[in-house]
Order: sequence, then structure tokens, then C-alpha cells
Amino acid sequence: MGVSRRFFVSKAAFYISLFILSITTVFLLVRMMPGSPLDYLGGEAEDVPYILTEEVREKLLSYYGLDKPLWEQYIVFVNNLLHLNFGYSIYFSEPVTRILLPHLMRTLILITLGFLFSISISFPLSIISAWRRGSTLDTIITLLSMSIYSIPSFALAILFLIVFSVELKLFPLIGFSAEENILDILWYALGPAMVFAVAESGRAYYFMRNSFISELDKDYILFAKSKGLKNKTIILRHLLRGSLSPIISKLALLFGYSLLSCMFVENVFNYPGITWLLLISYEYYDYPVLESILLIFMFTVIVMNAIADIISFIIDPRVRGGWM
Repeated sequence: MGVSRRFFVSKAAFYISLFILSITTVFLLVRMMPGSPLDYLGGEAEDVPYILTEEVREKLLSYYGLDKPLWEQYIVFVNNLLHLNFGYSIYFSEPVTRILLPHLMRTLILITLGFLFSISISFPLSIISAWRRGSTLDTIITLLSMSIYSIPSFALAILFLIVFSVELKLFPLIGFSAEENILDILWYALGPAMVFAVAESGRAYYFMRNSFISELDKDYILFAKSKGLKNKTIILRHLLRGSLSPIISKLALLFGYSLLSCMFVENVFNYPGITWLLLISYEYYDYPVLESILLIFMFTVIVMNAIADIISFIIDPRVRGGWM
């Protein structure tokens, strides 16, 4: 069996097992929640659509298959996933995909903007800091980056709202637009994206700086310096090329975890992304919506890990050498 085939077969088996484990974990976690998806209809809360009688309640539990044994519910759950059927929301009374997609789109817009901002900040700073390591400039940049990274993202979000929305009135205070115009969505996503970028730039700066420093100690970099090449040439033709594999792999992982790390920012800005839907589905035990969101979180992290492995294998001969 060739090197590439061994790599992809091994990784495919690993990630398929991870997918199965994630599906099972999500199913069990949601089912272990105290209460039932129909509990909120049996109380006296003002926001419930209507109050259920016991007879109607039993019929609904039967309709959603919640009266079946756990193993039967699991089989139905997996079968629906294989057919890309995410079910019907119990609380919203709509297909899950119709509810989920608009909120997921808004979150992806926020993450993509924030991720681009974060890289545009941390990438040049990490190169400057690595090239001038040990200098006063390196110390200042590193301390500043680590100080900002140590501040919780929700605290940065609150500070941003106070300064730029309340005092300076540069950004909207309310975190969403009732219009579905893409320009309006981008405008309301800009504030939380900037906070997310600042919060995450410290992490991106730290691992990129370390990657660059590790490459600067390699013989080929020292040889390029001894030849009298300009710093710009060494950085662009040698340093970036040698650091490309670990940086791209780490960025793929960082993007995967961004879906989780943006939750606090969305909550502070009252941004109608996936976090808002997660809280609503948790509060009202909406199993189909809650399961779908948790699966998106887990699958995103797994898929980005897989992409990072594939990128490393393709562009880094050292990784391929480990499979020979």
C-alpha cells in the first residue's frame, strides 16, 4: 500500500470513528437533560403557545418518537442524519434547516470577517517580532498581544459597545438588522467581528511567531543570510515557504474552534447568530434544533482538523516521511 493510500485510509478510519462518537455523544447529552421538549407547554409561562392536556401531550410525544426506547430513538436519529434530515423543530414548529440556516449564515459572516481581521493584524506583527526577537520591539508587541488575549472576549465586547456605540456612536448598539440585505448584515456584523478579531489575534500571533522563530534557526535560513540576501527576499522566498505548513494547519484548527469562541461576543452584542438559537433551543428543550447545533459545533472542529491533516500531508514532506 502506497504512502498516500495508507495515510488517507488511516485518517478516514479515525475521523469516521470520531464522527460516530460525536453523534452518539450529542444524542445522549441531549436526552440526559432533565425534563422533556414539551415541558414548557405544560406550565403557566406567558410566552408558551398553548397549554397541553395530558392526552395531547402523549400524542405529541408519540408523534416525535420520544415515547420509544432510547435505542430506537438513536436508530431513528442516525437514520435521519444519513438522509440529511435534521427534523422538525418542536418549539418553532418549522423544519430545523429553515430555522438554522439564517442564524448559521450570520455566524459564519461574523467569524469570516473576524478571522480575516485577526490574520491581517497578527501575521505582520508575528513576522516583525520573530525577525527582531529579543529586541525591545519584540518585547512590546508580545506583551501587548498577550495582555489583550488575556482579557475575556465578553469584557472586550462590553468595552467596545461603551466606547464605539454609546459614546462615539460609530457602530449600532443593537446587534442585528431586521432587514435581510447583505450590506445591512455585514454592517451589523462588523462590530462583533472586530471584537472577535482582537480577542483571537493574540492566539494567532503567538503560534505564528513561534513557527517563524523555529524556522529562523534552520540551516537554510542561516545560509541565505550568509549569502547577503536582502531581508525581504529571505522572508518571502525562504521563511514564509518553510513556515507555511504548520501555520496553515494551525489556522485551519483555529477557524474550526472559532465557532465556539465567538459565542460570548454574539451574546454581548445580541447578535442573532447560532448562539441565540442555541440558548433558545436549550431553554425550551427543542431536541432537533439543539442536536443540530451541537453537531455543527463538533463536525466543524473535526472537519477542520481533517483539513489541517490533509494540508500538512500535501505541502510538508516531513509529514509524508513519517508515513513511509
